[in-house]
Amino acid sequence: MRRLCYLPDEVVEEILLRLPPKSLMRFKCVCKSWNALISDPSFADKHLHISNNHRSSSTPLLLTLKRNRNYGNGYLQQRYLVSFSSDDDDVKDDTDHLPFGIEYLDLSVILGVDNANVLRGSHCNGVLSLSELLNSSDKRVFLYNPSTREFRVLPTCAINAFFIGVEGFGYDSKANDYKFVRMFHSAEINDYIAMVYSMGSDSWRQIKVGVEGLVYVSNNVRVLYRGVYYWWVPNLSDSSQVLLSFDMSSEEFDIIRLPDSVQKQLIGPKILSVWNESLLIFSVTSKMGSISFDIWAMTDCPGGVKGLSWTKLLTVGPLVGISFPMAFWKNDELLMHTEDGRIASYNLGSQKLRKFPFRAVLPIGCFVDLFVKSLVSVKRRN
Repeated sequence: MRRLCYLPDEVVEEILLRLPPKSLMRFKCVCKSWNALISDPSFADKHLHISNNHRSSSTPLLLTLKRNRNYGNGYLQQRYLVSFSSDDDDVKDDTDHLPFGIEYLDLSVILGVDNANVLRGSHCNGVLSLSELLNSSDKRVFLYNPSTREFRVLPTCAINAFFIGVEGFGYDSKANDYKFVRMFHSAEINDYIAMVYSMGSDSWRQIKVGVEGLVYVSNNVRVLYRGVYYWWVPNLSDSSQVLLSFDMSSEEFDIIRLPDSVQKQLIGPKILSVWNESLLIFSVTSKMGSISFDIWAMTDCPGGVKGLSWTKLLTVGPLVGISFPMAFWKNDELLMHTEDGRIASYNLGSQKLRKFPFRAVLPIGCFVDLFVKSLVSVKRRN
């Protein structure tokens, strides 16, 4: 019988680091040494770094569909992890449909609550944050990694009689900690208060907001980019549209003004996205049964949001049969929401449109975010 070749531990680690989380969770049962290695937080950090810098042949997307019918206390929501093919040969062939794989996320099994009672939430490094569909400070927040099936229920935020505004979840690279921020508005004092949860300490802290004239409209127009969370909100002080930002490391809020031409477009969909390592905003206009949109990138912002500027990258359209753009899933492929409630991928170079078989069911619609599968643990961090 031929003996198996011995591999040094460092070679084994390099091989395992390049495997998907689902396989690694199974391989923890191979032996004690593999279990210890895969369970090590430093291994999870290395695995995440490789996943972020070396994309595989598919791009995972988190897709949330909201059904337009009453279900319990809210609308029925269904969540999926979708992997679109990134192979150029697949994208440029003659078919009208996009190759994909799909995985349904059954949150009710993991969280012990019905999907309809959980908001869309946000995500960072493969971890989802999900809030209950309640407008009170004692609503529960969950952190959940679908790859490891670990979840955590955050302690109750000890603030009463406040209206909840924006929420966000992200990573503080300086402190190596994951944080969840929630902003409240008090009618009694007519001011904003923010609370920050730290996964490392498993506790909440109150922080100063320091911005004025804001009003909460929607938690859906938001994005996390390089450790800073952004929300698109109205500014009541001058009736303008602005971005509200929160730096996960400095724990500071700031206001970012949008380009003047975007300010004139107060009606229509508002979209935030990330493309080619840049934060983007879309300015959409409709005319004669078609839409066009400008794509603007935020530039020149070393050390945060101070001193930034906006650069217009390109104009797309006019396009017929499209409701609005959604998000980039690769350099030249942009997901679109179609007028018949479908999702399609638009290639900027070939201008070809490929449909995805899911129907969003207007007007509630759907949301798409780039996602990365990881081994990041939501257990208490040392």
